[in-house]
Amino acid sequence: MKHLHLTAAAVDSKKLPSVNIVAYTGGLMAVGSWGVVAIELSGLDLSQPVVLLSDHDPSRENVLGQGVATVRGGELHIDGQLQADNQAVAEIVTAAKRGFAWKASVGIDPVKWLDIRPGQTFTANGRQLVAPARGAIHVLSSRLIECSLVSIAADNNSSVQIAAARKGYNMTFEQWLAQQNLDPATITAEQRAGLQARFTAEQQQSTLTAVADDEAQRLTEIQFLQARHSAENPDRVNLVERLCAAAVKSGAGVRQLELEMLRAMRPTGLMSVVVNHAPAVPPRQLLSACAMLLGGHEAAAVKAYGEQTMVAARRMGVHSLVDLARSALQAEGIEAPSDMPGMLRAAFSTLSLPSALGDAQNKVLETAYLETPSTWRSFCAVRAVKDFKQNYSLRPAMVGELEEVAGDGELKHGSLSEDVITFRVNTFGRMIGISRQDVINDDLSFLSVIPAELGRAGARRVSDSVFETLLGADGDYFSAELGNLLAGADSVLNFGSLVAAITAMRSTTDASGHNLDIAPRVLLVPPSLEAVARALVSSLTVKWGDGDLPMPEGNALQGSVQVVVEPRLANARFTGASSTAWYLFGSPADLPFIVAFLNGQDRPVVEQADQPFNTLGVQYRAYIDFGVSLGDFRAAVRADGV
Repeated sequence: MKHLHLTAAAVDSKKLPSVNIVAYTGGLMAVGSWGVVAIELSGLDLSQPVVLLSDHDPSRENVLGQGVATVRGGELHIDGQLQADNQAVAEIVTAAKRGFAWKASVGIDPVKWLDIRPGQTFTANGRQLVAPARGAIHVLSSRLIECSLVSIAADNNSSVQIAAARKGYNMTFEQWLAQQNLDPATITAEQRAGLQARFTAEQQQSTLTAVADDEAQRLTEIQFLQARHSAENPDRVNLVERLCAAAVKSGAGVRQLELEMLRAMRPTGLMSVVVNHAPAVPPRQLLSACAMLLGGHEAAAVKAYGEQTMVAARRMGVHSLVDLARSALQAEGIEAPSDMPGMLRAAFSTLSLPSALGDAQNKVLETAYLETPSTWRSFCAVRAVKDFKQNYSLRPAMVGELEEVAGDGELKHGSLSEDVITFRVNTFGRMIGISRQDVINDDLSFLSVIPAELGRAGARRVSDSVFETLLGADGDYFSAELGNLLAGADSVLNFGSLVAAITAMRSTTDASGHNLDIAPRVLLVPPSLEAVARALVSSLTVKWGDGDLPMPEGNALQGSVQVVVEPRLANARFTGASSTAWYLFGSPADLPFIVAFLNGQDRPVVEQADQPFNTLGVQYRAYIDFGVSLGDFRAAVRADGV
């Protein structure tokens, strides 16, 4: 991705052209579909030799040579040789000698990266960088695959030096004389004999040097083949290493080794193609992420699919529902019809588009559902049921207590009585329709608004059912006879009434008089009692009321229970609502209430539904299956507050 400055050395030594490249200087670069990129050099794997290519083309006629990469002074340097004997090398060296400024482009295999927001400042390679208007990608971990010589690149701060190879050593005596600036016609016989002896000696030395150079070149080319085939076949690195070692030992030529390589690499079964880029994102997941971006739910999409998927989704360039429909066709390898109605009809008939839209709505709905306050979870036990039939939860109580075992080791039998709690689930839901007109008009409400509203509505529906059941509880659950109902003036929320409620719960026993050890956990109040409740359990000290009782030095109730505020307790829409009544509950494990969900699915789901034949579009149903039941009355206390 850099400029290359090439210079040719004198043509009087037998060497391969060498190349020295400053391949990357550590800043921002514009890299095609990836956008603006910064590569973290500390996370770049440089353990393998770097293949040098022309224009990122790995075909044999565009392989130039290989090099070794190092990081020096905060820059990526590649030092190597142009070992190939092909037209590409000849053209590059010739153009460089004529003054052409070649550039370089590195090819990496990204492993981990971050998506940087527009205008965000971040640190890369020890320097502060600012992402441009379209954002940037910070590649944290990657592997260097190749470096290409190109005519156009993104970074103008690199440099390359090339020392060109010199011509052959086997020149004639007349050519040698001409190189020495001597005219054969003007030299004497004696001079000619001396010069001939000197020429012969130089040629003999050149021959010996050439033989050594040829062997060095053979070994270098074998090393190059090993690096290239190891990079192309990472699962056969050991095989490549064995073949190359055998070639070095036997003196085999490069062509023979190449043939052995091709034979050994010939596939024996199905071919697996490995692309040196980021792991592929499943099309359905990618389209769903694009749909969530369109709907303005980027944070939820990142949480659902991860940052790498979102980087791929942003690069898709989906800016409208029409773009999304066209992308769905491309994902299934279907050519998009040229007319809009035909394209939309084809898109809605695929599996990709309806599934991706449904997935996106599910994620948005689920996020909104979980973000909606659900105070019932603080005191309700959650159960999973497998059908819509009447279900049962057992509250076992052992009759009798553990007795000392006699010397003969015999254990006496007790009996098990079971208090049965019954409950069942029902279905609550709504339909969502997406028409062809919605897509053409780019109406994003079914992605941006409706799923979130349905999620919140689902959460409210569960909460409504819980508190409808609580406020409608009769004497079989709350009563003075059961010991869990406070009434009259003594039930107004204050220090004394809260102590009375806590005492009543801690004193509960089973039918045989055994203590149940239920500990109070939750003080549930309407908004009108929130301040009083928090003062009672949060204040460091408590001031006593009328009378001559001594002032306590601390608040005995501090931190004793969790205060939970529920507005439905005082909402006149609910039968039995009161702004003065309050409740004390044990933990969900004590089963004061039960909320059951079909198959444990405790949040709404979105499914594709059949669309009428005369309607072009798609429909979805959002629903949740749940049921609510009163639980163990001994884990609950109600105070009327009046």
